[in-house]
Amino acid sequence: MDFLPEEFEEILNIFRGETEEIIQKMNNNLLQLESSPNNKELLVYLFRDAHSLKGAARMIGFNNIQRLAHKAEDVLGLAKENKIDINREISDALYKATDLLSDLIQESVKIKREYYSDDIQKHIDYIDSLINKYQKKDIVGDESEENQSFLSRELKSDKTKDDIKKNSIAINGLISEAYVLLQNLSGEEGSAYLETFEDIINQLIEKFENTNCFDIKNELNCIKDKVVFVIANSNMMTEDETNDIDEKIINITNFLNKLYENLGIDKFDLKEKVARKFEADNESKEESQIPDETTSVIRTFVEKIEFIKDGLNNLESSLTQIPSLFVALDVITEISKNKEVTDITHKIEEILELVKQGNTLPEKEVIAILKQSLSSIEHMTLD
Repeated sequence: MDFLPEEFEEILNIFRGETEEIIQKMNNNLLQLESSPNNKELLVYLFRDAHSLKGAARMIGFNNIQRLAHKAEDVLGLAKENKIDINREISDALYKATDLLSDLIQESVKIKREYYSDDIQKHIDYIDSLINKYQKKDIVGDESEENQSFLSRELKSDKTKDDIKKNSIAINGLISEAYVLLQNLSGEEGSAYLETFEDIINQLIEKFENTNCFDIKNELNCIKDKVVFVIANSNMMTEDETNDIDEKIINITNFLNKLYENLGIDKFDLKEKVARKFEADNESKEESQIPDETTSVIRTFVEKIEFIKDGLNNLESSLTQIPSLFVALDVITEISKNKEVTDITHKIEEILELVKQGNTLPEKEVIAILKQSLSSIEHMTLD
């Protein structure tokens, strides 16, 4: 990515500040890992930080720093997946990689271009040799054994099970909304959606905050780190970056479906759901020959209606999505520009505000009234 000189100087300062913080966290977590080498949470944090360093270096065009961070990420990923054990040699190699990354970053910022050292390739080769030496060759197993290992790790607490069961509808809705938004996120036009996308990811992170779903939390935090870095710098996401996020959302969906199967929750088919929605939108556009701008407005309206439906279903078990429902209702009011619709949305917001202030889950009758009101809005506007 090309920058003007004054832009590059400012980005370098941001890059140094963010990477110094990441390096500090990595050193602290590596220190803790010495006494607890099998600590899953520490490995996830370290993997995420190495991934963040890699992404930051790639954004600014520092390819060799990116390569070294990627290699640290590789070995931490293997440890996270129980395919390699953290021993003294690997721990020392990670310490040296972190120190080398710190030195490379400082020198690169000082000379305002990427600083190169022969130590980079030497250390990458050394980590590769450790991976070849210590990677477990007998971890193949069938899919059921792999799933069982994953599930025993993720579902080891009743709290995690309860949270997943309570929030599954809201989680599915948020992931769907994020995935639909992702399709329009790259390039200059996508910059307008970045903060909305970040807000959705933050809501998902909150859903998993108190669970043992480390793999899902790691993927979500990697997505957040990437979006935050893009907003702080170019405010424009590349196609490669959206493809990377696409892959992570698919990974999250796969992890979720393993959990759902064990908990007796219906499978969440993300791609099929989104594909059906896009297909229906395209057919509607061709049949009615509605102008593109109008089609976009209708699509937004339908997306918000579906999001609110999922949110109302989730009210039976959680109140955390109420702020997002207010935002979606405001969008519907703006789109409809119908006094009767406006009156109904305001009534829905008044009820939600009372529920929020009371901090008590609403009765089923109240939720039924809200759903009926939403259905009236949908029919009046689309008709």
